[in-house]
Formats: sequence, structure tokens, C-alpha cells
Amino acid sequence: MIKESRVLILLHKIQHYRVPVFRIIAKHCKLTLASYEEEQVSLYKDEPFEVIFLPIKQYGPIILHKKNIHPLVKKFDVVIGLMNLRTIDILSLPFNPFIKTKIIYWGIGVSASKDKAFDNNKSYDFLRNFLFKRAKALIFYTEYAKNKYISYGFDKKSLFVANNTVEVLNIKNDLVVKKDKLLFVGALHKRKGIIELLDCYLKAYLLVGESLYNLQIIGEGPEKDNIATFIKKNHLNKKVKLLGGVYDQNTLKNYFMSSILCVSPNQAGLSVLTSMGYGVCFVTKNNAITGGEIFNLENNKTGVLYNNKNELINVIIDSYKNPNKYIKIGNAAKDYYYLNRKPKDMAKSIIDSINYVLE
Repeated sequence: MIKESRVLILLHKIQHYRVPVFRIIAKHCKLTLASYEEEQVSLYKDEPFEVIFLPIKQYGPIILHKKNIHPLVKKFDVVIGLMNLRTIDILSLPFNPFIKTKIIYWGIGVSASKDKAFDNNKSYDFLRNFLFKRAKALIFYTEYAKNKYISYGFDKKSLFVANNTVEVLNIKNDLVVKKDKLLFVGALHKRKGIIELLDCYLKAYLLVGESLYNLQIIGEGPEKDNIATFIKKNHLNKKVKLLGGVYDQNTLKNYFMSSILCVSPNQAGLSVLTSMGYGVCFVTKNNAITGGEIFNLENNKTGVLYNNKNELINVIIDSYKNPNKYIKIGNAAKDYYYLNRKPKDMAKSIIDSINYVLE
């Protein structure tokens, strides 16, 4: 029975946005999370799950726990480990004949990074297939990865999809706010194409003038000075606001609620889900770097996907000229989020995978 089952998730580090998901899972089993950050043990001491300190060491790309994890794993009914070729000790667990614990792997399942396109490098697929087939079940972030593994001969019943998501604050009783801003949210790195966004905004501004919606940029990072220089050089100080990091969730919510678009040219990550949850149309390139979040966007229905800078310029201008079009897309995105991408939906797939291996 899952309620009495002891479940360990080997995470390396607990991401704060996953905590709502773990709270739900903890209602269904005795859940323990392992973290290499010792302070997370006390940080989450009042949560319904237990956190244990499990330090790691790294040898080039290889990541290992400092202590042999096999004795620890034997104490649990189910262990969910990172689906990552670099985590050698986690991947070794199914090969130990003395471990009766049910092993599940959880992750993207294909090549993906901050710099390369989703499933761009298939050269290690044979190794993924060999290693991941030893697990009792696999949990992916996307249907794309699940379908790929089915095509490789994996048992469909053992494959689950827990679509990546974040929790947003309740907006049900919020007053309706005018949506007259453009927004970028995220770490300020060159690879995200923020200068490209600014260049497109400038061209749109020169065509439309002062009435074009203002652009607000939220985040910190190494590209901040270049962004500030672009704004100053092109006399955009009154139109583009570089706001720095915003960490209060209510304040962040208010920025989203007053925005008609959230634009991220080269990366479609978790800000896709945040935008959807707050009913904001997310705009990104068709080939943006992603961990799979971009698959939530159906062009002109739950978001906007563009191909080149001219198309982005047109979207920026059109959001001012035809705001109702983008408000409608934002509302459809919000409906999609609440139907399919709540933390509860992600947790359910993980719980289902635990139930499956315990059958």
C-alpha cells in the first residue's frame, strides 16, 4: 500500500518551485528527499516530507555522492533518481542484485542544455536506452520523450509524464488590471537574446512612437550592464525599465497581471508556465532552448511562436494595436494551465509511477 511505503527521491538539490509538488506526494507516502545542501535540512524541517543531507563530489562531468548510496537505498521501498548520464552511482543501482528497492528514473530523457536545442544530440541515446531500461519505471517531462522511448521498445505502461510546472498565486478574486506592458522575466544571460528583444522593441518604437507599450525587464545577471548601455544609447529610458531581481511573489504576480506579453526570444523555460498561470501570452522563437516547456505553446492559441526578428517586431506592434487578440491567447493559456499544468497534475504522475512499481 503506497501510504505506508517509504520513498526516497535523490535530487542533489531541492528546487523551491518543486516544493508544492513534494507536499502533495508526501500525502500519499512516507517521503524523503536527499540534498547536497545541508541548510535545506533545517529550511524544510516543518514540511510533510523529510530532508536528509547527502553531499556530492564532482569529477569533471561525473557526479557522485561522497558516500556509497546503496546501503541507504535498501532502506526504502521506492527510490526515484535523476535521469542523468552523469549521475553514475544512481544509474548503478539496478545492477546491484542485492537491492530489492524499486528504482524509478525521473528527468528530461533526451539531450538538453542551456545552450543546445532540445534532443539535438542523439549520440548517447544508445547509452540512455541501455541504462534506463534497467529501471522499473521512467518519469519524463514531456510526451515527446515518452513517445521516443516507446519507439525504442520500452514498455508503455512503465512510462509516465510529469510535465514540468510551477505554482502561481491565486488570482481568482483579483481586480481586473489593464494589460499595457511587455515583460521579460529571468536571469540576464546573453544566450537568452535580450539584446535581440531590445533591438526589436526599438524598431517597433520607431514605427509606433510613444504610445507603444513599455517594456519591463526583471532579473539579474552578467548581461545587465549591456542591457543598461543599450537602453541609454538608444534613449529608451522612459520606455524600457530595467527592474533588477524581483523575489517577492506578490510583486512578481502584479508585474505579470499588468503585462499583455511575456517575451523570451531564445529560451522557453519555467517562465512559460508562470505566464500561463497568470494568463499572459508567452512569446518565443520556434527553436528556443527548452527543457520541454515550449511544448505547452500552441501558436496563436496558448502562446506565440515566431521565426525571425521581423515577426517579433510585428508581434510587439500588434499587441498594442490588437490587444484583445493577445488577451484572448493569455486567457486560453490560463485555462490550459489550470486544466493540465498545476502542481497537482505533476504530482499525480509521480504518484502513479510509484503505485505502478509497487503493484
